[in-house]
Amino acid sequence: MSRARRNRLVLAAIVVLAATYTGASVYLVREVGEARGLIEHTYRTGSWAAVQLEQEFDRLRLAGLRQQLSDTAEARDDFQMRYEIFWSRVEVLGKGVETQGVRNMPGVDATLQALRAALVDLDRRLGAGRDGLARAEDAPRLVDETLAAFDSPVREIVRRSLNQDEFVYNRDTLHRSATQIAVMLGALLALGSGLILVALTQTSRARRLLAEAETAQLQNQRLDLAVAISNDGIALTDAAGYFTSMNESHWRLFGFAGEAEAVGKHWSTLYDAAERDRIAGEVMPIVMRDGHWRGNASGVNRLGRPVEQEISLSRMIDGGILCITRDITQTLADARSRRLLEEQFLVAQKMEAVGRLASGFAHDVNNMLASINGYAELLHEDAAAGSPARRFSGQILAAAKRGRVLVDRVLSFSRPAAETNQSCELQATVEEWAGLLTGALPHDIRILVEGERAPRTVALSSDHLMQVLMNLGVNAGDAIRKPPGLIRLTIADDLDCGDWPSVRRGSRSGQGRFIRLRVEDDGTGIPEAQLARVFEPFFTTKPVGKGTGLGLAAVHRIVGGAGGEVVLSSRQGQGTRCDLILPLADPEAGRTGVAAAPASAPWRILIAEDDPMLREATAEALARAGHAIEMANDGAEALARLVAAPGAFDLLLTDELMPAMRGTELIRALRQAGLAIPVVLWSANIDRDGPDVADLARSGAGVEFCRKPTSAADLMTALGRAVGARPAA
Repeated sequence: MSRARRNRLVLAAIVVLAATYTGASVYLVREVGEARGLIEHTYRTGSWAAVQLEQEFDRLRLAGLRQQLSDTAEARDDFQMRYEIFWSRVEVLGKGVETQGVRNMPGVDATLQALRAALVDLDRRLGAGRDGLARAEDAPRLVDETLAAFDSPVREIVRRSLNQDEFVYNRDTLHRSATQIAVMLGALLALGSGLILVALTQTSRARRLLAEAETAQLQNQRLDLAVAISNDGIALTDAAGYFTSMNESHWRLFGFAGEAEAVGKHWSTLYDAAERDRIAGEVMPIVMRDGHWRGNASGVNRLGRPVEQEISLSRMIDGGILCITRDITQTLADARSRRLLEEQFLVAQKMEAVGRLASGFAHDVNNMLASINGYAELLHEDAAAGSPARRFSGQILAAAKRGRVLVDRVLSFSRPAAETNQSCELQATVEEWAGLLTGALPHDIRILVEGERAPRTVALSSDHLMQVLMNLGVNAGDAIRKPPGLIRLTIADDLDCGDWPSVRRGSRSGQGRFIRLRVEDDGTGIPEAQLARVFEPFFTTKPVGKGTGLGLAAVHRIVGGAGGEVVLSSRQGQGTRCDLILPLADPEAGRTGVAAAPASAPWRILIAEDDPMLREATAEALARAGHAIEMANDGAEALARLVAAPGAFDLLLTDELMPAMRGTELIRALRQAGLAIPVVLWSANIDRDGPDVADLARSGAGVEFCRKPTSAADLMTALGRAVGARPAA
């Protein structure tokens, strides 16, 4: 048989099979249609209503769960709609004529009546009518609690309605149709086995795909819900970098009003130019190469405020980017605050250590300086005018004075810089400073004072303010290494700090008023890497042998102790500016009258001093002034002599730090013994705020204070004040 004929026979067989199958299918469809009509008119309506009731039962509870997770207007509307649909399904199944067959089943009608009564009671609890449902805060919870009791009864109604054999009224018709269908299927079984096998295979595959699709849909719903409620910002871009979706956390982070406003914008609009270049040049190549990148970035929100982020970027299959970001702005700010506090604490520890060291050696150093100063004054007095001895002794006195200034700087670390009720007139001190500094600097370095000239009183003693300004002025002069140059002091209520790198020390205390002084130069400036250390004791940017490293540390100590701030700004090659933010004081503060010393008369003076060189130098200077001098090696010896001869002396000049008995202990013992002799407490390091000295000052014990080293004239003035303030016996 030829191939063409065989093909024609196969084609004919296929046509016959197709025609036969088509005819059988038409007949089958007609018979099934008749049976379907019978079923629909007998029981399908009731079963359909029961199934619909079960579906709306589940949808209503799911809508309530969604509203509890995300209480949005959309969730409330959906919950309201499901509640009303469920009500309608209960009414249809409970009262419909076509559902009478289902209600006739045992227990169904009772269940429906109980469910309807529960819903009526629920309406009453939720408010006036069902319109109040969406406005009740706990509506989802109440509905869920009410329906939970009917979960099993509702499902039992569906199961029984589906299993109910209502074909009993038409079983003869159904039996006849079934017989005809069976005959037809048997005839077609051999012819259509292949088609049936294919159909079964396709059906199985379709079911599997449908199950997979439903699983994927459920997973997508869960993923969408997780993305929507995530605290981290999540966004997607296309391959060109434009946002295609963004969750609420992300668009709120950058200040958008909603997702619609953000979608369509390029990711680069969320960053400034420098950060855009960094991400485009460094980060994106890594994402394209490795598929992932994690790190930090600094964005800018719609108001221009910085948004510090921790970002994770992943490349998608289509070339787009998945961005997950977390706002760490406050975290970084807290970290910076902690670092600043740690730095300030370390600086405070260093300065405290220096202060303890200073208080330890200052007494001995000042005693030596006092001895040198005393003998130099004697030499200066004895030397002829214009002689080398007079000139050399003058140099010794000047060196001793500079030594005292240096010791005072060191001592500023061991006691509070601010003294109670001390103040000075700002303009007068500034003018005095300008005059002194002009003479100390090269002639081609100009000093310019600008700003307000109105009288201002600052809460700082004139000595401390002068020390601060001189330290800054000398530093400015040293910074101008190639004159000519300019040092400018500006006085103002406020000044622009500019964009120079800066470091701040101290903190404003209280709610009072402040004035700003700026000392600036056009010198070499300070490298930014060294700015953080300029206030450390003994740290200096000057050449070896040029500076002590105590100037700015003393400035910090004095200004901070007075309740002010110091802000140092510098840019290498342009200059340095130091802003002093000083508290203003009452103009009358610190103006205390000082009684004039009485005319010097020959006094009988007992000197209690453990340093033999200083004791002898002081005794010689006072003896030359016409006074009768006797000396004691320490406080215990002085006490014994004064108690033994109560009226033998007019004055006591005593050191504070002595072996066996301190000066303050000696004074207290004298007062307890009833001896009212005037006393001058002479010490290299008098802490007037210390408990011992403060108690003496408050008690009116007739004690005057004098700092070592000092001139003979200043010492005589202190002795005169003590005699004038003689305590009552």
